[in-house]
Amino acid sequence: MAIGNTLLYRQDFTGTTVTVTHNLDLRDVGYRVVCSGQSRSDLVQNMNLTEGDERNSFVINFESYNEGHVQVLGGDIYPTNLPSPENNVKLDGLPQASGITDSYVTGATLNSTTLELGRNQGLSAVTADLSSIDGTVTRVDGVGSVNGLTLGGSITTNGDLTLGGTLAINNDDWSGTDLSIVNGGTGQGTAQNAINSLSQVSSATNEHVLTKDTSTGNATWKAGGGADTNSYVTGATLNSTTLELERNDGLADVTVDLAPILGPLKIINLTSTDTSSTFTRASPLICPWDVETYKDAGFTHSTSIANTKITIVDDGTYQIAASIRIYDATDQRAQTVAKILINGSALPQLFGSAYIRNNGNSSEYWSCVVNPPPIKLSAGDEVEVQIQGESQASSSFSSIFQGDESSFSIIKLDGVKGADGPSGSLTGNTGVYSDTFSGLTTTAVYYGDGSNLTGIAATFGSQYYSDETLAEADTTDTSAGSNTSNPRADITTSSIPSGTYRIGWSLEWKASSQDHQWNGRVRVDDGDAGATNIMEMASEPAKENKDEWRAIGGFGNQTFGSSGAHTVEMDWWTENSSGTAYIRKARIEFWRVS
Repeated sequence: MAIGNTLLYRQDFTGTTVTVTHNLDLRDVGYRVVCSGQSRSDLVQNMNLTEGDERNSFVINFESYNEGHVQVLGGDIYPTNLPSPENNVKLDGLPQASGITDSYVTGATLNSTTLELGRNQGLSAVTADLSSIDGTVTRVDGVGSVNGLTLGGSITTNGDLTLGGTLAINNDDWSGTDLSIVNGGTGQGTAQNAINSLSQVSSATNEHVLTKDTSTGNATWKAGGGADTNSYVTGATLNSTTLELERNDGLADVTVDLAPILGPLKIINLTSTDTSSTFTRASPLICPWDVETYKDAGFTHSTSIANTKITIVDDGTYQIAASIRIYDATDQRAQTVAKILINGSALPQLFGSAYIRNNGNSSEYWSCVVNPPPIKLSAGDEVEVQIQGESQASSSFSSIFQGDESSFSIIKLDGVKGADGPSGSLTGNTGVYSDTFSGLTTTAVYYGDGSNLTGIAATFGSQYYSDETLAEADTTDTSAGSNTSNPRADITTSSIPSGTYRIGWSLEWKASSQDHQWNGRVRVDDGDAGATNIMEMASEPAKENKDEWRAIGGFGNQTFGSSGAHTVEMDWWTENSSGTAYIRKARIEFWRVS
């Protein structure tokens, strides 16, 4: 027969491989490699049709690097003699054309799952549906078995049969029985029943727990707390800060360390060797502290690295105080303000100030005290003290920090350890109870019948009193006794036990003139023979800042030797009747310490 070639597609190439994408939708095509105008079939290593796109693309791999082009050729076949029956495929069962003995296949085309067969003698093509043989394997017969999987049908093959991919069981279409425990399942159809089955909870005694048996190492059901069904406290002994609890059934005693809740308050107190650092109104000083007088656990501080900071370890309520000594031998009418910084930000209105009028030998040194009310702090908070010039007659005002006469302290208000009580054994029903009074909660060990509790009671924070007057007031009176508006804040207690009590105070003040002092005091038991001033002050505002409010505050401890009622008063007055003294936000608090 003769073959006629037709050029259907051309593609240039460079390299060792080329993908020829002709998109002719033809399966039977020829190709020719042309390099330098010559057909070079010797350069081809192999040719492969593109998997999944065989009718439109193929790949040619070369023996080496080459340049040229690929020709895609179509062929027309012209038979030179009629086919003989022995050289052709006979289609058995196909209808025969009239006068023709046999029918033969002259060509075949596969379209998806449809096979189209061309026939000779002008007979119409025959199509065959192949989808029926492209199905699912329902059964594989072989040697051995697969647990839990049943397959139907059969496949006959020679050699080994390999199944690829992932075998999965569809839970939504599961019709088998629940898989038993011995075969890797639970034997149950619900989660709860599965738990009950695996743990054998039905055989356990009520209120028992599943635990590891010490002797066998196996899981077993036992009473909570051990082999005994119950454990009771039969007695308790308090030795200093150690509570010893006795138990029944010969069980060992249990000891409880109460030191963390009964021990002394945690404190840190710092001072400094720095006597040369200066500060002005424009350049404040964050005070350095390179000496640790006290430092309990609960505070972090370094004497060398970032020694201006105290870092809080635990969340809680804290009392902060600072006393700053200042030296200035050159300036007059100078005022300094000290502030507490928390994480670099000053507490609002919680600061102290100090004023020097003359710089003579007796007035070159003065102190500035900062003592704000207790404050809530969080773990990681950083606390510092800052001082700066607030106002002065001369803009060149510059003062020197006297660290060796200054201090900075923080107290964590956890509670105070009371005096040791007598030792002894407690019998009957024992336990721990909490009682709340005056806004504070006391925890104690008790004994008794539960209705008449007896035990250890704390005194810290009891007998609490407070008073405040926030509104602004003024006076031109020149003594505490003549001020008809006095006292600005006052407390009168009921009969209270003897002991030590904390008195805290704060206020804001200003004066109408820089030439007249503002005077104030906090006085205990005014009018009695034992009257005590726990605070006295006299200060003048700077000329350019005389209309600004200034905050002061502090605290003091007062010990009363016997029970009785007591008074605490805050008074204020002016130095000269030609000047006016002002006050606002006056507060007093009073509570028992020990």
